[in-house]
Amino acid sequence: MVFPGRVMNSFFVRTIWAVTTLLCLLPAWSAVADAGVSSEDLSQPIRPGEPGQAPFWNGHSRRFIWAPAFEFGEVPAATAYRFTVTMSASGQVFTFMADKPWRSLSPVWNQLPAGKAVLKVEAMGAKGPVPVGERAFVKSPAFAGVTQPPAYPYAESGLRGLRDLLRQRKVASWLEEGRPDVHYPKWIYPGMMASATVQGMVTLARHTADEKEKAAALLVAHRAAEFLMTLREPAGAPLAGWPRTYWDGAQADIQPGFHDQIMSPGPPEAARAYLDLYDLTGEPAYLGFATGVADTLVRCQLDNGTWPLWLERATGRAKEPGLVVPVAALRLFNRLISQHGLLAYVPARDRAMRFCIEGPLATMRWDAQFEDTRPKAAYRNQSHREPALLAVMLFERNSPGDIARAEELLRFVEDGFVVWAPTDAVTREPLFKPGSRWSGLDPDFGLDWFLPAAVEQYAFFTPINASCADLIDAWMAGYKATGRRDYLAKSVALANTLTIAQRYFGAARFRPTCARCSRS
Repeated sequence: MVFPGRVMNSFFVRTIWAVTTLLCLLPAWSAVADAGVSSEDLSQPIRPGEPGQAPFWNGHSRRFIWAPAFEFGEVPAATAYRFTVTMSASGQVFTFMADKPWRSLSPVWNQLPAGKAVLKVEAMGAKGPVPVGERAFVKSPAFAGVTQPPAYPYAESGLRGLRDLLRQRKVASWLEEGRPDVHYPKWIYPGMMASATVQGMVTLARHTADEKEKAAALLVAHRAAEFLMTLREPAGAPLAGWPRTYWDGAQADIQPGFHDQIMSPGPPEAARAYLDLYDLTGEPAYLGFATGVADTLVRCQLDNGTWPLWLERATGRAKEPGLVVPVAALRLFNRLISQHGLLAYVPARDRAMRFCIEGPLATMRWDAQFEDTRPKAAYRNQSHREPALLAVMLFERNSPGDIARAEELLRFVEDGFVVWAPTDAVTREPLFKPGSRWSGLDPDFGLDWFLPAAVEQYAFFTPINASCADLIDAWMAGYKATGRRDYLAKSVALANTLTIAQRYFGAARFRPTCARCSRS
């Protein structure tokens, strides 16, 4: 027998990110209920491509809120190009002329209704119209304000979620057996899981008024931290001090098979969790874990300022040619410098930031970097995560040009990865294989997404709790830096969705990982 709300999956690491964000979201609902909607001109494209000048980064994007520009080649002897946009549902037609086939849809964008459409570009000249190319796309609804209140106050929601996690077997095993729950398959990713456990339980220990609960949370955090320390590369190894990305000690249907590799964003992300625990307990070993990770980062940093995305444990050399967008390393370096005064990391930090600005920020190439996703060709699988996190750092740094860069990144992630309304036609697209449990369409209830929400990546285009948390953090940083109330409102809109999904799944749990109510 099936029933609404049955859990289809639960990557609790992402749940922890979400509830921690809610716990730290300071404004009360009453303070933002009247926050305004942005007056941005959506007809202005985001970093439009131009042959030989700027890459066309949106070749694999499914939908757009801002006017896009697509890559079409010029035709010899063409005197102009005719652009024809036909709306799939209504058949409405919109046309304009331009001097190049790759110009943006700005002239008609504000006239187009939201929905699926097909663009046809033709070359005009003495021989009459010559087909240049076609592109199907979705025009998605823009942000229209906060439309629903939270199910719970944010702090209450965060505490509810963390307390529920403490009771779940995947966390309670640390109290009962002193080790990870090997029946929980996501422990094949020990760095991600242990660091999230530490961060979540430290957050609970900081905010609970229940001393017994605080003691239990701290015990879980200590034991998870000690476990991951046993999976570090030994002193003298090429990647000394780095915890492993993969572990074969959990019982899982699918083992990743990459136990000879470490994914370079994982160790600095774990190190930040250890700094959280050090801040609370003052135990030097945890600070030592973080500096050990940072020291190996410095030693392995490439001349261009970044690192290989995948490294061989045995040699420390690149396993594959892909490079990491080093926001995880930047976040660790920034914290060690600003909070602990470890200025020796400044040169490495500055080189990594220079790589981000001269590399992905210039090319708008934000390839997905997840433990369960192997690299794809450039621009084929973009993700929101790295640009959102970099935007936070740029807002906080606030050097000349940083605010403009950060705001452009916020437009990019909203344009590609935030679904504001259930009327968005992208929710009806065949995003996954027919019959897939991730298809997004429930046969009885239709769309099963909680909206508004943020999706993770092109290859996994479905609402994710942690993706919402990333965007909440980014817009809050933008609000603090600029005072723009639409940034605050967008943060609140996603936060409210998380509380509503939490209520649906039983007043405490953020389940499943995806912000969806599923049948299984």
